[in-house]
Amino acid sequence: MSTPQNETLKRTLGMREAVTITVGTVVGVGLFTTGAQIVGSMGSAVILATFMAMVISVYPSHLYAEMSAALPFAGGTYKYAQLGLGKAAGMLAGWNFIASLVAVTSGEALAFSFYFKTLFRAFGVELPISDVLLAAIPIVLFIVTNIHGTEMTGRLQNGFMFFFWGVAVIWFLTMIPNINLPSFVQAPSFLPKEGQMSFAASVCMIWWCFAGFEACVAMGEEIKYPRINIPRALFLAPFVVFAVNALFQWFLIAITPAESLAALATAQAPYADAM
Repeated sequence: MSTPQNETLKRTLGMREAVTITVGTVVGVGLFTTGAQIVGSMGSAVILATFMAMVISVYPSHLYAEMSAALPFAGGTYKYAQLGLGKAAGMLAGWNFIASLVAVTSGEALAFSFYFKTLFRAFGVELPISDVLLAAIPIVLFIVTNIHGTEMTGRLQNGFMFFFWGVAVIWFLTMIPNINLPSFVQAPSFLPKEGQMSFAASVCMIWWCFAGFEACVAMGEEIKYPRINIPRALFLAPFVVFAVNALFQWFLIAITPAESLAALATAQAPYADAM
């Protein structure tokens, strides 16, 4: 009688997809909401707080890199906990991973909804659709794409990242005439005050911008040469995410008058309000 072979998923994703999926998972709701709102509380010091959040992220990213190289299996965190601590711990880790993805995806979709409606308001058009329903549209599209396979998902992620950077470069160039350098050397009147969020608390909030950097480990059986590509993607992820966040934060501070920075702390779409 023949013995059953261990079935594995088809490896269709390369180094580029590992990096873009990891960075694309992280760069989203944190960059355009929490990471931007903290600018309203910290001013130019937000870049230092973002750097500290990156330093904190480097150690766990290296841990994930070590585990992904030793155990390149589908499931990532779930599989590591199952093999190391037992099935109960694996199930808990798996559901925790799913819950975190649901929370992050929901936040990113709502952020997309806020900015999308703000864009139309700039042209005097008020979309007759709720924020939740509008946020559900991209979620459904991504679900349909994932059903059709990881290769298509990887290509979509690559396309999204190229589109994101294309739009970002255009935005940077158009904002250059509006840069106000005194915003970096002039301390806003609302800083510092008792009762304001501490530097450590701000770093914790900004760390939300780095959450999800371990996304690619869940695709250990779908990435080619996982013992090489996944660790490399994890080594690069914190630094790439820091560069993206710091660059956007720098421009946000530069185009916002010092006396108006405080208003960003409560803005639903800080970048749109700044413009």
